[in-house]
Amino acid sequence: MCCFLIQSISIGTLVALHLGMTGYSQDGAENQRPLRSLIDAGRFREALSHYFQSSDSTGWATPQCRMLAAQAAARLGEFEVSARLTASARQEFEIADDVDGLLESSNLLGAIAFERGRIRDAEKYFTTVATLAEAHGRARFTARSANNLGSVANLRGDSGPACAMYQRALKVYEMVGDLRGVAETCHNLSLGLRESGALAAARESSLRAVHSAEEVGDPGLIALTLLGRAEISSESRSTMMR
Repeated sequence: MCCFLIQSISIGTLVALHLGMTGYSQDGAENQRPLRSLIDAGRFREALSHYFQSSDSTGWATPQCRMLAAQAAARLGEFEVSARLTASARQEFEIADDVDGLLESSNLLGAIAFERGRIRDAEKYFTTVATLAEAHGRARFTARSANNLGSVANLRGDSGPACAMYQRALKVYEMVGDLRGVAETCHNLSLGLRESGALAAARESSLRAVHSAEEVGDPGLIALTLLGRAEISSESRSTMMR
């Protein structure tokens, strides 16, 4: 069965969190680059080992480096380690009044909670992201939080409110020209529409998800959206044959 995409920081699925920071901080930027390169190359174990071997060195004890290590841990399924690193980084972002850091860390904590089945905690973090993003004009985080809150609603069986949240996220992604966000959210919307029995609309959304994923060019995203489209098409044919 196809899964919903939880949007953490850049890319991912329900079982593979979105990774990648939105940019480099000047604080410890030289040390962030090798970690980021390893993560972008999918070398998560190396990235995490590299961080722990270097974390006592000057420039490595920054919340930005900690967040990168947390992302690597999350991709490895080491959610306890990831949550600990992220929570520590979030405390420092809060002290420094670093809005972007707070958004990224809160969103990742929400995604980790979702992965671990702690839905109330996930909802709390995603709501925090939504409130902060709205207050500070961070459009992509507004979209991500709407998508993620939609997936929380869907998990609870509330497909109507879930689809409304996905539609909200989709409008923002369209506005900022984020094709990946469009592909991921159309995929989620198609699954939500399918759950509500709106198969024609689900099929249309799944087709758009595939086309947008193909424009992005990410093989993993293309494969997931193709799976979603195939499942909806299969269910549509079964319904017509009854």
